Parts: sequence; C-alpha cells; structure tokens
Amino acid sequence: MRAAVLRSYNADLAIETVPDPVCEPDGVVLKVLACGICRSDWHGWTGEHPRVKPGQIPGHEYCGEVVEAGPRSGWQLGDRLVAPFILACGHCPACQSGNQNTCPDQRLPGFAEPGAFAEHIAVPLAHNLAPLPGRLAPTVAAALGCRAT
Repeated sequence: MRAAVLRSYNADLAIETVPDPVCEPDGVVLKVLACGICRSDWHGWTGEHPRVKPGQIPGHEYCGEVVEAGPRSGWQLGDRLVAPFILACGHCPACQSGNQNTCPDQRLPGFAEPGAFAEHIAVPLAHNLAPLPGRLAPTVAAALGCRAT
C-alpha cells in the first residue's frame, strides 16, 4: 500500500510503498476514508514530539471502512468507523473509571505505531471505535478524533 512517511524532520513526507498492515485479533484494518492534520502531527514532523521518529507514518485523526476484522473486534466488513486519538486498553483502573485518556496501556497510531496517512491502517483495541453516522462526512468525522478523546 502507499503511505506518507516521515523520513526527516522538517522535510516533505515521502510517498512510499509500505507493507500492508496486519490485523490483530481484537482489531480491524480500515481503508482510510479521511485523515485530519493536527498540531500534534506538526510537532512530530518538526521532531518536537518524543514518540515520533523518522520512519513513522503520521496521522491520528481518521475514519475508515473495515476491510478486515479480527475475530474479537466486534466489527464486520464494510462497517464505517471513526477512531479516537487514544486507543485505550479498556481493562485498567483508569479505563474502568471512565478515564481512558489516561490509560497506561494506550496505543497511539501516528505516534508510537503506523498512522493513517496511508491507504489502510491497522487499528488494535477496536472496542474504541464508533460507527460513522451516515449523515456525517468522513472529512468532518476525521477531525473529531483528538477532540472526542
């Protein structure tokens, strides 16, 4: 698949062919319908975000259509979903108390793992995803990821 990859800080992203993402048992692979650009992406691009290293595929505000669903994901092929910025574990005390944004086991596509500036994205912990309402355009929904977290 094709993706935009950060090769050097403060430089154009490189459009490259990269391996297809792998679907985890509790996750999905989404065909990216839209991905927002956030100030956090800029901090990663400039080298100011400690988790973003060269070789990263940025993009953490996204929505897409399920093209592969893990057996424990709860989603089906064709489901249109929107993702929050933080993918929380769902089991720790922070998650159980409703504070998923402070989950110590959170996963962060676009920062610590491949993001959505790509044709497809693997999304682990798919219980974090929500259906994309039919009346909401993917380009609008994608920009809600950071804000909804």
